[in-house]
Amino acid sequence: MPTLSPVRLRAARAQAGLTQRQLGNLCDMSNVAISNYETGRVSPVPRIIGRVATALGLALLDLCEPVEDELFAALGELDECRRRRLLERLRDAETAVP
Repeated sequence: MPTLSPVRLRAARAQAGLTQRQLGNLCDMSNVAISNYETGRVSPVPRIIGRVATALGLALLDLCEPVEDELFAALGELDECRRRRLLERLRDAETAVP
């Protein structure tokens, strides 16, 4: 589930030249809610993150913390030779799909 990045939200709002009150008005929420999101006191659900992102002209994930997938973490632990073999297998499997 996407998690809002307070730093990204604050930067995006500043880049848009909006106050917390102005952004709140665009999102039909209070400036206190925006402040709570920017300070990390409250973490909104994805639907709310989407509303804020839309008001800023951004995609939802632009305001979210990067997600470190377990698969990517596991791939990082493989040695170079094994990563190459895995990549070759994935490419072979991709070309075999009808």
